[in-house]
Amino acid sequence: MATARKQILTTTTMNMAAAQTWTSKRIPKEFVVGAVLGPATNGSLSWLLDEFYNLRRTGRPVRLAVFGANPQEELAVAEAHQELGDDVSCLHEESSSLASLQACDVLISLQEGVPLLVLQAMASRIPVITTAIRVPELIQHELTAIRIRDGDSGSLSEALVHLAEQPERRAAMVDLAQKSIAKQYSDSNLRMMFHSQVPNDGESISRATIKRALFSAIPKSQLFKHGNRERAQIALTIDDGPDPNYTPKILDTFRRYGVKATFFVVGGCAEQYPKIVARMAGEGHEVGNHSYSHPYFQRLSWRGANQEIKMTSTVLNRILGK
Repeated sequence: MATARKQILTTTTMNMAAAQTWTSKRIPKEFVVGAVLGPATNGSLSWLLDEFYNLRRTGRPVRLAVFGANPQEELAVAEAHQELGDDVSCLHEESSSLASLQACDVLISLQEGVPLLVLQAMASRIPVITTAIRVPELIQHELTAIRIRDGDSGSLSEALVHLAEQPERRAAMVDLAQKSIAKQYSDSNLRMMFHSQVPNDGESISRATIKRALFSAIPKSQLFKHGNRERAQIALTIDDGPDPNYTPKILDTFRRYGVKATFFVVGGCAEQYPKIVARMAGEGHEVGNHSYSHPYFQRLSWRGANQEIKMTSTVLNRILGK
């Protein structure tokens, strides 16, 4: 990184009230960049901060909001504060209001997969830049989301400047993205979520302590189950999807050899390809719940985790009728 940067204030993690205050204080013409980080904290965050600094060098007023940062990421942002200024903030994804997301002019996702925040952004007419390789069909098209390679600074800089300088491109992109969300995801799930405000349900320190104590006290034999180890059998499970290209091929292979398996499907993908899910069940396979948006569950509150599971249960009940 270059060293000639503005002096900064101390980083703070914002609660909902603070996030709403942050939203109301936006400079009218500033360009606000939101970011969802992946598990590779150091590389992703360093790359993001470098690109944010490069965007500042263009002379436009910009801000950066990091959603769902874990403690290590918060410390990394705090260390960068002396160089990047008070235009950088950390917000807990679970406790941030929808208004905080809607204050962003663009959302960058540095996660593999598509977190729910990305779908909410697209539904809220916010352009998305993602490094994910496996994405739903609606994000595979350049007109609904910009896909770049992880660590490709040139592509990220170009995408940010392009969106900042071409509001007409941004408007066309988000209009198509919102229509795609409305078409491919049901009213009862995703769209219901981003139209309603969720109260602050961040997990308290005391509750987290109780949870750790509970899991340490319960014998592993009650937490983990296994089949009869004397039988020469294995259980096949397939996570993620359904994928329109690969899942049918897997099903064809299983049918050819008379194999039954368990498919743990992602609710958002199941909504897009309900016929594939119905085929799984129709051919005698089990269909399991693998969350709605494939988030990092260790970053979710109990309420957030339950919401992910319940949304997919609703989807599967509607598709399979049970």
